[in-house]
Amino acid sequence: MYYSPMRLSVLDLVPVPAGGDSRTAMRNMLELARETEALGYTRYWIAEHHGSPRLGASAPEVLIAAVAAATSTMRVGSGAVLLPYYSPVKVAEVFSTLNALYPGRIDLGLGRGRGASEAHAAALGRAYAEYSDRLIDLLAFLTGGYPEDHPYASVEVHPVCDDLPDTWLLGSTVESASLAAEMGLPFAFALFVRHEDTATALRTYREQFAEDAMTPSPQTIIAVEVTCAATDRLAASLSVESGDEALPASAEQMTGSPKRLGKLLRSLVAETGADEVMISTLIDDHAARLRSYRLLARELL
Repeated sequence: MYYSPMRLSVLDLVPVPAGGDSRTAMRNMLELARETEALGYTRYWIAEHHGSPRLGASAPEVLIAAVAAATSTMRVGSGAVLLPYYSPVKVAEVFSTLNALYPGRIDLGLGRGRGASEAHAAALGRAYAEYSDRLIDLLAFLTGGYPEDHPYASVEVHPVCDDLPDTWLLGSTVESASLAAEMGLPFAFALFVRHEDTATALRTYREQFAEDAMTPSPQTIIAVEVTCAATDRLAASLSVESGDEALPASAEQMTGSPKRLGKLLRSLVAETGADEVMISTLIDDHAARLRSYRLLARELL
């Protein structure tokens, strides 16, 4: 049976392999980025986590620059910048700079998750201002959208380019979907965090999408944790072998052969209407991780 190709992308938490170090994790990241670009994956997003010895992505904006330099066509972005930790104007400046360096290739994914222990969050200076207010400020800094009488109206974000980075809102709740719709932004749903509300969240997003949106029409991604191997048994064993309390647990992990996962992912897209599927593969064996992305590409792209 013929199936239309699916849009696939990568979410990388930059796992540090057991017995390895952060430099190994970053070399693995660059190899995975080059490999998935060659395979036809659409975009490569890097998560943000703090204080975890097994995750190497505490500064995604730096890693985005490294991945964009190591590739040439795929989009590269954050999945996500945790906005409560940062000044909106500084985020706008960082991503405007990335967009100037790599035009037409940069995604600014935004989230509100903690991604750190309470102590680490306090050390980072987590702000408890209303998240939606910080989003409004960030978008205004990017677009120059403040009214003339606003205190920040004279603030200019440089460098200035003809285009803007594509801005996405990430979340795992119906409330996040509603906020993305209200803001008129593309929405990525983290199914690996909470799978129960996926279809409801994406339907809510499409129904409530603002008519005067920055984005011409609703755009959706579902992010899933997947391990693919030649057989169902081998995929399950890889997942078990990679079980590690230091790595973040997934609410929903899909494992299996290419045919099994192809069926599951096509069914998920049909159920939710998602435009794109973003794959996170969090296993310790780097060679097996590369093979997982290759097998999925062969089945779905």
